[in-house]
Parts: sequence; structure tokens; C-alpha cells
Amino acid sequence: MRCRNCGKDNNEDAAFCENCGWPLEDGFVHVSTEPIYSTNGIVPPPPAQPKKERGKIAIAAVLAVCLLLISFTLFMVFLLARKERTDEGNSDIESVIDETEELKEQLRTLLGEYQTVREWFDGRTSHMEQIDLSDAESTKLRDLDSRAGRLRAEDYQAQVDFIDTVNQFVRGVNSAHNVNETYSEPTVSSTPVNGDAEVRQCTISVAKWDLTDYPRSKVYLSVRDKSTKQVVDSLKTSNFTCSWNRFSGTAWELTDASYDGNTGQYMLTLLSDGTESADDLMSEREVNIELAANGLEGQCAASLIPANRLISNLLPAYLGAYIEDANSHSFNSMLNYIETNVDENDHYTLFYQMRKEISGGFVRSLHQELKDYHINYVEVYDARTLHISTRETYDGQYEMRYSEWKQEGLGIADSIPIFTGPVSGDPNVVVWSHVTQNPEYLVRKNENGEWKFHSYTGDLSLNQNWSVYNASIS
Repeated sequence: MRCRNCGKDNNEDAAFCENCGWPLEDGFVHVSTEPIYSTNGIVPPPPAQPKKERGKIAIAAVLAVCLLLISFTLFMVFLLARKERTDEGNSDIESVIDETEELKEQLRTLLGEYQTVREWFDGRTSHMEQIDLSDAESTKLRDLDSRAGRLRAEDYQAQVDFIDTVNQFVRGVNSAHNVNETYSEPTVSSTPVNGDAEVRQCTISVAKWDLTDYPRSKVYLSVRDKSTKQVVDSLKTSNFTCSWNRFSGTAWELTDASYDGNTGQYMLTLLSDGTESADDLMSEREVNIELAANGLEGQCAASLIPANRLISNLLPAYLGAYIEDANSHSFNSMLNYIETNVDENDHYTLFYQMRKEISGGFVRSLHQELKDYHINYVEVYDARTLHISTRETYDGQYEMRYSEWKQEGLGIADSIPIFTGPVSGDPNVVVWSHVTQNPEYLVRKNENGEWKFHSYTGDLSLNQNWSVYNASIS
């Protein structure tokens, strides 16, 4: 029997190899922890692994190494991908933070002197109380008013978009009704002065432009430190400069700037030389107002059409003076707005008409309130004459004798319950009524360069419409 270990031929009945002592049977016939010695005294070497088994082990080792390399590679790829996603996420977060800060700054600029969008909306649309809005415009205004109250303070984008929507709506209404409402979106200068010196930026916003005392015009504006939001109240006339981007005729000169501590606003006085032509009065002017003082700077722009702004300022002042004089039965306040150098017998002049009405020559007024007024249009006849059409609504108590109501022919006698039955004598009758009239005025510049209400044009009845809601015999 040949030994599988050393290859020596042994007897068929031998259990162990005579040369190396290797068991010649397939099974184990002896188990020992001691080394086995052959008959010739040589220690047999450990049995060699079969070549086939050694190949399997090598392949397994290679596969294990490959698996480790693949696992390590995949793990590194995962870590790199995770880092990229983290970096992208951080970048997105930083981008969102930057965008939010930009929106917050944009919102602060748009709000100007106002602290909230609600306050800004109320101020932006306050002049619409004097406009006869259509049903669609009224519905839109109510919808915007409702939206203003629902905006969340932290949703800056929605607030910025809302301000843009409101501005578009207001511009459309103003254009449709020929209203020259001045509004300037505040801007802030970013140009440094004095080299690298720190410059504090200011937000300037125009609150009102008043031409009541034309040729002097007054611009009311607020100035706030952009960083602290505090009102800047220490500026002088020399700190402001005005430049004109669009205008006809001569530029208006800045003559004075004063601060009003009660309103927190500056009043800038601009003086015209009064040489504007008719075209100049109807041409839009745009002025840039800049300030620079003690490390402060800022700028804003405002525009107006002189004729429209002049009338929009003069008319409420004139109507307010009329109500004051009518209720006091005097002729004092109106003299500031009516041309007095006229023919006293000219029935179309305001001087004649108002003096007669206030003294009770038309309908004796006990008390009146101005409820509403609206400028239908402004027309420039020449450089010294404006023609305007308005609609005015009053609520008042008026007293005349029964016979006078009949004689006036105001078309209201049949609507008064007292007149439906017999009346003894000629008693005084007091009526409560809404009165709507549509006067047309000539407004003229006098020799002193002042614009005054001169006369009525057209029908002196002013197309009055009486709506009586109560009456009694006094």
C-alpha cells in the first residue's frame, strides 16, 4: 500500500507507513498529542494541504479583500455624498436667510414712515374717501382692506407683493378719476461721502405737497434714520437740495426747511417765479429731494401736475371756509380764497354769490356739513385762468317761509309731508336735507400772483338736487 504522505510502498496489512509513520487507512486509528516518530527516528512534517483546497482558500481571501475594498469605497462615496448634501443644505439655508433679510429691508423701505402694512394701507388709500368710486373699485378696495388685516407679520414676501398690488390699484383709480395724488416710494442713497467715513442712511418719504399758497408750494416729508428708525429732527435748510428731472418753465427754488415737532415732519418751501405757461401748469414735474448732513444722507423723488395739485389743495380749503362762514353767518374765512377785486353787481362772481347766500339771500342755512366733494376735471384756459368742475354734497338744516319754499321752485315742496296738508298762514318751515350740487368755477391768478376762486360759469342753480328726509314748522 503506497503512503499518501511520502510515497513509500508498504505491506498491504500495514497500518502505518514504515518510512514516515503516516496512517495508511482512511479513518483515524490513533489520536495523540505527541509527535509520531518513524522507525528511522525522523519527525514527519505536517501533512500538506491538497492543491485544490489551497486554491479555494486563496480565492476566498481575494474575494474578502475585494469586498472590503468595495465596502470601503462605497462608504467613502456615501460620506462624500452626505457632505455635499449637507453643504448644499447649508447653502440653501444661508440663501433663504439672505433673501429674507433682503425682503425685510425692502419692506422697511416701502413702508417709509409707517410701522405696519395696515398703517401704510390706511395712509395710502386715505384720499379715496374724496373719490366717487365705481362699484367695482369699491369692491376691490374693500377686498384689499380685508387682505391688509390678514397679512402675517413674518411673511415679508406677501407684504411686499401686497404693497405692489395696492400701488397698481391706486394708480389706476387716480388715472380713471383724474386725481393727481402725490405718492413717492422712498429710496435711500448708497453713495458714501468723505472717503471711508461711516455714513448713516436715512429714509425720506413725502407725506403731502401743498400748493394752496402758490406760487409758494410746501412739501411735507419725514426723515428717519434707516438703522434706528428714529426721526431725524436736527436738519436745516442747507442740508436739503432739490433738483428737477422733468419740468417745464423755471425750476422752483428751495427757500426754507423747518421741522414741526408736533407732526414729526419737515416743511420744505419751494418758490416759483410765477411765469408758468398754460402747458407748464398741465405738465408733470418731478423733483429729487436729497439731504446730506453730519454723516447722514438720503434721497427721494416726488412728482405732480401743478394745476391738478393746486386745485386739489385749494378746493377743500375754500369749501372748509364756506362751511365755517355759512354756519357763523359771517363773511370772513372765505375772503382768503375768493377774489374780491370784482364788479360787485356781477352775479356770477363768488364774491356776490357767497355774500348773498351767507346773509340768507338764497336758502337761509341754520347749519351745514360738507359730506363729500369730488373734482370732475381741471381745464387750463390760459396761464392765469383755470376752469374746474366739481360735485359737492352737503347735509344741512335750512329755514324759509312756506311761501318762499314754493317760490324757490327747488322741486322739494311736494316731498315735504307738511305740504301735503293744509297750512294756515305762512309759517317758517325747517327742512333737513342732503343737497348735491355740481358747480363749475373759474379760478384765476390775480395781480399779486395768488390763485383765487373768481366766479361761477354756466347755470347758477348749480344743478342742485335736494333729498329731504325731515321737515317741521318752526
